[in-house]
Amino acid sequence: MVTERPGERSTALAALLVALVVLAYLPGLRGGFAFDDYHAIVQNPLLELHSLRLDALLDAAMSGVGTGPLARPLAMLSFAANRSLAGLEPWSFKLSNLAIHVLNALLVWALLRRLLPALSPRAPLSLAWLIAALWAVHPINLTSVLYVVQRMTSLSTSFMLLTLLAYVACRQRQQAGRPVPPGWQAGCGLLALLALLCKEAALSLPLYMLLVEVCVLRTPCPRLSSAMRAAVGLLTLALLVAGTWYFLRVIAPGYGGREFTLAERLWTEARVLWAYLQLLVVPAPGSYALFHDDMVLSRGWLTPPTTLLAVLALAVVSAVVHARRVTQPYLLFGWGWFVLGHLLESSVIPLELMHEHRNYLPGLGILAALTLAVAEALARAPRPAMHRLPAVLALAVLGGVTLSRAALWADPQLQVETELRHHPASPRLWYEAGRLRVESAQGDAARTAAGIVALETAAELAPIKTLPLSALLKTAIERGDRAAVARLVRVIAAQPRDSVGEEVFRDLVICQGYGKCRRDSEAVQQLGDALLAREGRSTRSRQRVLEWLAVFYARLLNDPAAAITILEDLVAARPSEAGLKTRLAEAYASAGQAARAVDLARQVQARLPPGSIFMQRDLRARLARLIGDAHAP
Repeated sequence: MVTERPGERSTALAALLVALVVLAYLPGLRGGFAFDDYHAIVQNPLLELHSLRLDALLDAAMSGVGTGPLARPLAMLSFAANRSLAGLEPWSFKLSNLAIHVLNALLVWALLRRLLPALSPRAPLSLAWLIAALWAVHPINLTSVLYVVQRMTSLSTSFMLLTLLAYVACRQRQQAGRPVPPGWQAGCGLLALLALLCKEAALSLPLYMLLVEVCVLRTPCPRLSSAMRAAVGLLTLALLVAGTWYFLRVIAPGYGGREFTLAERLWTEARVLWAYLQLLVVPAPGSYALFHDDMVLSRGWLTPPTTLLAVLALAVVSAVVHARRVTQPYLLFGWGWFVLGHLLESSVIPLELMHEHRNYLPGLGILAALTLAVAEALARAPRPAMHRLPAVLALAVLGGVTLSRAALWADPQLQVETELRHHPASPRLWYEAGRLRVESAQGDAARTAAGIVALETAAELAPIKTLPLSALLKTAIERGDRAAVARLVRVIAAQPRDSVGEEVFRDLVICQGYGKCRRDSEAVQQLGDALLAREGRSTRSRQRVLEWLAVFYARLLNDPAAAITILEDLVAARPSEAGLKTRLAEAYASAGQAARAVDLARQVQARLPPGSIFMQRDLRARLARLIGDAHAP
């Protein structure tokens, strides 16, 4: 009789876990890029490294400015590695994403093996593998793997899991009275920093650690001296003041670009959490989609009525799991893991309302709690031989839905059209369908017409119509349809939200000025004039339109004198803006006024803050070119 060693069994289980994940996602590696992939990766030449010089690496790392407050440099460097080694082949990016997901599945398994004995003492350790497998093949995690730009989420999760694994291991050794590696706190801090440099969702790490302390390590609350209580009180007050300042200065202005208020977002997110729970517990294939912008906005406690119900249900579940924290600690842990994991992206920050990838790590808590609850119920049931059947069925269902969904993602057009049938009120899906139909038409008038219909539907449904109106205008210009151009110019100029016209105009100038689409100076001038002529447009909005009108004169009409006239007036009105002054210096250079260009560029360069070496690298490079070009032979 051959006895299997524990190490051999672990290796076999690890191999099986890897095989399950690869099998579920393999068809999707043939797919293409989607939505945010284009501006973050495809249209980002800084990711193509021609050398490993520090400045080139920094340019690539910080090219994600706008993706988040820290620009997510580590994730951007990983995209640069893919693009530099294999070019813009989507499969190489997706294969790297899959490798990261496989690593995360193994890390989840390792972490659960440490947590399980405290969460459910009678549960076999094999359940740690089962929970990791269920998480790894769950269809809600597909966008974190096959939607390339969401590597920011999965790679950040890798470092978060490594942080938690190191933290739990060292804390458990401390509790057992065994020695721990020196400087382990610094090591955890470094791993957390790496997670943060991939995505700001890593700010949730302290909440996960606190949950581990309460539910797993069960650290008693220390008795504080009066001096320590005063210090904690002052620190809390300082954090509240700093948080309020940050909210008022940074977060609150972001709602100006959204179709909802802070209160509406908070009301809606209560319903969004239950929508996430439904996707986690009931894996119906038609429920999943790249976009969930068809979620109805909550405008009050009873609008719709399910808003109040959702809030009350969250409170009731929280009370129940808290009441059972002693007998069933895994319930409090799983629910807390889910809720705390959503606290950052589903609260006050003005992000879009709902995305599946936000459940990548938080969803693990729900799967763990459900699995342990079912295992506990089965342990009391007769016929132990049947205990494995639910696990096999769950893996088969989840893996099957993910496999079928990955097969859809192998064809971007098929994926979008299929998801659109299940989410017909999604403006983003209509936009993507229209964009893909137009791009693939290749002279087919019927397909182009179908694309235009889809884009017009997106414009009707979207509360903020920037993307579909921009695509419709560029399509009309490409087709030479002057009547459609004139009609769209009137529609864009009449938009009540100033930012729509500004962004469409900016996109059109960039698209034509940098040779990305057909040039039509008449259409650009027509739109610019219409935007400036609209009554009621704010001064700030007019200034933004004028800035891009100056770029239009300089790049498309080769008329730097006209650009200079506009930019000098704008600089006089907004003298502290380095970007405007740089545009003016570039216009001076184009007009042959090299001395004025260099003088102004040096003034701007001297006033840039130290942090601009990271967050304003493009601006610094433009200034350096202006100064350097003046001294070129």
